Amino acid sequence: MQEITEKLHDFLLEHIDEMSQEWLDSREVEKDSIYTADASSQTTEYLRVQNQYFTCKIVKVLIGESLDTLSDWAQEVASKRAQRGDSLYHSIHHFKKFRLIFFKQIESFFHLHSSSITYEE
Repeated sequence: MQEITEKLHDFLLEHIDEMSQEWLDSREVEKDSIYTADASSQTTEYLRVQNQYFTCKIVKVLIGESLDTLSDWAQEVASKRAQRGDSLYHSIHHFKKFRLIFFKQIESFFHLHSSSITYEE
Protein backbone atom coordinates (compact mmCIF):
# COMPACT_ATOMS: atom_id res chain seq x y z
CA MET A 1 0.00 0.00 0.00
CA GLN A 2 2.84 2.41 0.80
CA GLU A 3 4.29 1.99 -2.69
CA ILE A 4 1.01 2.86 -4.41
CA THR A 5 0.54 5.86 -2.11
CA GLU A 6 3.97 7.14 -3.11
CA LYS A 7 3.09 6.59 -6.78
CA LEU A 8 -0.13 8.56 -6.30
CA HIS A 9 1.87 11.34 -4.61
CA ASP A 10 4.30 11.49 -7.53
CA PHE A 11 1.50 11.31 -10.11
CA LEU A 12 -0.40 14.21 -8.56
CA LEU A 13 2.72 16.37 -8.31
CA GLU A 14 3.51 15.61 -11.97
CA HIS A 15 0.06 16.90 -12.91
CA ILE A 16 0.00 19.97 -10.67
CA ASP A 17 0.47 22.43 -13.56
CA GLU A 18 -2.25 20.73 -15.57
CA MET A 19 -4.70 20.81 -12.66
CA SER A 20 -4.03 24.49 -11.96
CA GLN A 21 -4.45 25.39 -15.61
CA GLU A 22 -7.71 23.46 -15.88
CA TRP A 23 -8.98 25.28 -12.80
CA LEU A 24 -7.95 28.68 -14.15
CA ASP A 25 -9.53 27.87 -17.50
CA SER A 26 -12.80 27.01 -15.76
CA ARG A 27 -13.24 30.57 -14.50
CA GLU A 28 -15.99 32.78 -15.80
CA VAL A 29 -16.33 36.54 -15.76
CA GLU A 30 -17.55 37.43 -12.27
CA LYS A 31 -18.15 40.93 -11.02
CA ASP A 32 -16.15 41.89 -7.93
CA SER A 33 -14.26 38.59 -7.71
CA ILE A 34 -10.54 37.87 -7.69
CA TYR A 35 -11.45 34.67 -9.54
CA THR A 36 -12.91 36.42 -12.59
CA ALA A 37 -11.79 35.12 -15.97
CA ASP A 38 -10.92 38.63 -17.09
CA ALA A 39 -8.50 39.24 -14.21
CA SER A 40 -5.10 40.68 -15.00
CA SER A 41 -2.26 38.33 -15.84
CA GLN A 42 -0.69 39.31 -12.50
CA THR A 43 -3.81 38.22 -10.59
CA THR A 44 -4.06 35.02 -12.62
CA GLU A 45 -0.45 34.18 -11.81
CA TYR A 46 -1.09 34.95 -8.13
CA LEU A 47 -4.02 32.51 -8.16
CA ARG A 48 -1.91 29.89 -9.93
CA VAL A 49 0.85 30.13 -7.33
CA GLN A 50 -1.65 29.91 -4.46
CA ASN A 51 -3.42 26.96 -6.04
CA GLN A 52 -0.20 25.07 -6.62
CA TYR A 53 1.03 25.73 -3.09
CA PHE A 54 -2.25 24.45 -1.69
CA THR A 55 -2.22 21.39 -3.95
CA CYS A 56 1.38 20.57 -3.11
CA LYS A 57 0.67 20.74 0.63
CA ILE A 58 -2.38 18.49 0.32
CA VAL A 59 -0.51 15.95 -1.82
CA LYS A 60 2.45 15.83 0.58
CA VAL A 61 0.12 14.54 3.30
CA LEU A 62 0.22 11.25 1.38
CA ILE A 63 3.87 10.86 2.34
CA GLY A 64 3.38 11.84 5.96
CA GLU A 65 3.80 15.61 5.98
CA SER A 66 1.67 17.68 8.33
CA LEU A 67 -1.00 20.17 7.35
CA ASP A 68 0.06 22.56 10.13
CA THR A 69 1.65 25.11 7.79
CA LEU A 70 -1.41 25.00 5.53
CA SER A 71 -3.59 26.35 8.31
CA ASP A 72 -1.41 29.45 8.74
CA TRP A 73 -1.32 30.00 4.98
CA ALA A 74 -5.11 29.59 4.67
CA GLN A 75 -5.64 32.15 7.43
CA GLU A 76 -3.37 34.62 5.64
CA VAL A 77 -5.15 34.11 2.30
CA ALA A 78 -8.58 34.44 3.94
CA SER A 79 -7.55 37.70 5.61
CA LYS A 80 -6.26 39.15 2.32
CA ARG A 81 -9.44 38.14 0.51
CA ALA A 82 -11.60 39.70 3.24
CA GLN A 83 -9.60 42.94 3.05
CA ARG A 84 -10.14 43.02 -0.72
CA GLY A 85 -13.86 42.46 -0.23
CA ASP A 86 -13.92 39.08 -1.97
CA SER A 87 -16.92 37.04 -0.96
CA LEU A 88 -16.67 33.76 0.87
CA TYR A 89 -19.15 32.38 -1.67
CA HIS A 90 -16.65 32.89 -4.53
CA SER A 91 -13.86 31.21 -2.58
CA ILE A 92 -15.99 28.19 -1.72
CA HIS A 93 -17.36 27.95 -5.27
CA HIS A 94 -13.88 27.89 -6.78
CA PHE A 95 -12.56 25.50 -4.15
CA LYS A 96 -15.34 23.07 -5.10
CA LYS A 97 -14.41 23.41 -8.77
CA PHE A 98 -10.80 22.58 -8.00
CA ARG A 99 -11.77 19.68 -5.75
CA LEU A 100 -13.52 18.03 -8.72
CA ILE A 101 -10.43 18.53 -10.90
CA PHE A 102 -8.24 17.04 -8.16
CA PHE A 103 -10.51 14.00 -7.77
CA LYS A 104 -10.55 13.53 -11.54
CA GLN A 105 -6.75 13.19 -11.43
CA ILE A 106 -7.04 10.59 -8.67
CA GLU A 107 -9.51 8.68 -10.84
CA SER A 108 -7.07 8.88 -13.76
CA PHE A 109 -4.37 7.42 -11.53
CA PHE A 110 -6.70 4.62 -10.49
CA HIS A 111 -7.48 3.76 -14.11
CA LEU A 112 -3.79 3.70 -14.98
CA HIS A 113 -3.09 1.31 -12.10
CA SER A 114 -6.39 -0.56 -11.89
CA SER A 115 -4.69 -3.91 -12.28
CA SER A 116 -2.57 -3.37 -9.17
CA ILE A 117 -4.97 -1.57 -6.78
CA THR A 118 -8.55 -1.94 -5.71
CA TYR A 119 -11.13 0.82 -5.71
CA GLU A 120 -11.22 0.70 -1.90
CA GLU A 121 -7.50 1.35 -1.70
